Amino acid sequence: LVYDPSKLDVGPETEAILDQLKGREYQTRILLNKADQVKPEELLRVQSALIWNISPLMSSAQPPVMYTVSLWSNPFEVGAPVRLLQAQERTLLLDLGQAIDRRIENKIASARRFAVRVRNHAKMVDCYLTTYYNHKTLFGNKKQISEKIIANPQDYHIYEGLSTLTNISRYDLPDPEVYRDFFHLNPLYEFKKLSETCTYFRGCPINKLDVAIAYELPELVGKYKKMSEAALAKLDVLTPTSDFGKGKSNS
Repeated sequence: LVYDPSKLDVGPETEAILDQLKGREYQTRILLNKADQVKPEELLRVQSALIWNISPLMSSAQPPVMYTVSLWSNPFEVGAPVRLLQAQERTLLLDLGQAIDRRIENKIASARRFAVRVRNHAKMVDCYLTTYYNHKTLFGNKKQISEKIIANPQDYHIYEGLSTLTNISRYDLPDPEVYRDFFHLNPLYEFKKLSETCTYFRGCPINKLDVAIAYELPELVGKYKKMSEAALAKLDVLTPTSDFGKGKSNS
């Protein structure tokens, strides 16, 4: 939320935004912009007034994070607390960078969790399918056989077998009722076994998924961190101080 020193009142639009942000105050940032136009001796009063207006609308007991900055192209006003404003701008940039880093890391973590669910589901279906083929006879009714397996997976030790043969925990798998509903919509005998999805040149999709979960996605977080650190180091070399405004004087 960006505020002008001359407009500290909280209107209906701001109230609506803060109402939507309840419970997410830790993600909220308050920017007091054009702060160089405020006399240094008045700056603390303006900051306090802004916090006083916003705090009642926030459910958190902690005060919101606020930055006092001057994010426009005009030079700093004469007598403005230049060092303070520049330090606040740098801190804001670091905060934004960390927020982006967390968002990317969360996206990768979310993708990995989804990949684990897909992997577990594929192996669960394959376990049902293997059990079906082990009990299927030449003249048997495939629908009756599959329905018997689906209705009583505990009699065929499907969940126990999957946990024994793989590194998948029983607690990471949906309940049998979920698969009962799933196979009623998608007949068991219409699926391919995982081994049938493998090719000589492309390998097995399930193995590639295992590798992505165990190695590639975790390594992606490390690679991103290294790239981010390298970019920050390069930025520090090129621009020892980072100002948003253009041509700001240090007077």
